[in-house]
Amino acid sequence: MSHTFRSVIIGCGTSAPGKGGAHSIGYAHAAAYRSQPDVVLRAVSSLNKKDVEDFGLEYPGTKGYTDYQAMLANEEPDMVSICAFPPAREEMAMAAMAAGAKALWIEKPFALTLDAAKRIMSEAEKRSVRVFVDHQRRYGQPFIWLREAVEQKKIGDLIQFNITQPFGGIFDFGSHCIDSALYCLGERQPTLVFAAVDFTHAKKHQGMTMESQIVATVHFDDGTRLVIEMGDRSCSRLPILHAEGTDGFAQLHMNVPQGCRSIFRARYAGSSEIVNPLTHEHFHHSDDGTCYIKRALADIMTAMKTGSATRIDAREAYRGLSIITGIFESAKTQSVFYFDR
Repeated sequence: MSHTFRSVIIGCGTSAPGKGGAHSIGYAHAAAYRSQPDVVLRAVSSLNKKDVEDFGLEYPGTKGYTDYQAMLANEEPDMVSICAFPPAREEMAMAAMAAGAKALWIEKPFALTLDAAKRIMSEAEKRSVRVFVDHQRRYGQPFIWLREAVEQKKIGDLIQFNITQPFGGIFDFGSHCIDSALYCLGERQPTLVFAAVDFTHAKKHQGMTMESQIVATVHFDDGTRLVIEMGDRSCSRLPILHAEGTDGFAQLHMNVPQGCRSIFRARYAGSSEIVNPLTHEHFHHSDDGTCYIKRALADIMTAMKTGSATRIDAREAYRGLSIITGIFESAKTQSVFYFDR
C-alpha cells in the first residue's frame, strides 16, 4: 500500500450533542481517519441531507452524498466504513466490495444473522478484501488488564466468566460485552448454550428489536462457563464483566466504583490485596472519546500494509454472533443449542 488510502463513510449520523456515539458513530470513524497521515477521508453519505451538510462543517473538504451507491461509484474508495443501521449493512458491504474496496470497517453487529455474516465473509475472501468489525474495546487498557489476568493465570485457572449488563440490547451494547468476554477467553470454543429471552417490554432501536431480559449459560470445551444476564432487571451493583478463577478474580465495572482509581479491580493468586491500577481509560473510552477507535484504525492500517491479523478481524466478531444466535435459538426451542464443531 504505497498510495494515500482513500476512505469513505456510509452513515455519518447526526451532529446532535454527543455525536461520535451511538447515534453518529461515523464522526468517531472520521476522527480516527484524521489521526492517520496516510489516510484521507474523501466523502460521507447519509439519507438526510442536513446530516451531510453538518458533517461538512466539521470536516471541510469532505464530499457529501445522500446516495451511498453514487458515492462508491464516484470516489472509488480503498476503505469503506459502514456505520448505517444494521439491517442494511450486508447490502452496503456487498456494494462496497463490488465497487473495488479493499477493506471494510463495519460497525457492530456486522450482521443480524449468521447466514448474512457468512455471505459477507465469503465474498470478501473471493475478492481478497479485509473485513474488520469495530469491537474497539479490545484496545482499551482496562480490557487488556482483564485479558492478561485470565491469559496469564494471574487469578489461577479460569472457572467462569460473567456478563451482567443492566439494560437490554444483546445485538447492540451486548455484542461488545460478549466480544470482550471472548477476547479474554482466547481460543476456547463454545460447545452449547441454554437460554431464556423475554420480549415483554421490547423496544426498537436502529432497526433492531431490543429484548427486555436475557439469561444464558454458554459452556466451553475446557469446562469454562460464560454466564450472561442482560436487561433492566439485572443487578446494577454487580460488575459488568467478571472473571472468576481458582485463586482470585478480575472484573470491570461500568463506572469507577466508590473509592477506586479505575473500573478494573482484581485479586491475584497468592495475595489478599485488591489490585486497582490508575488509568483514565474507562468502559467507553477516555478523556478522548475516540481513543479506542483510533487505536483500532492504527491496527487496521498495519494489517493492510503487512497482511497481519488484527484484534478485530471479522472472524472474531463471527464468534460473538454465533453465541448471540445460539441464545435466541435455545430460547425459541426451549432446549439446549449445540454449536457446530
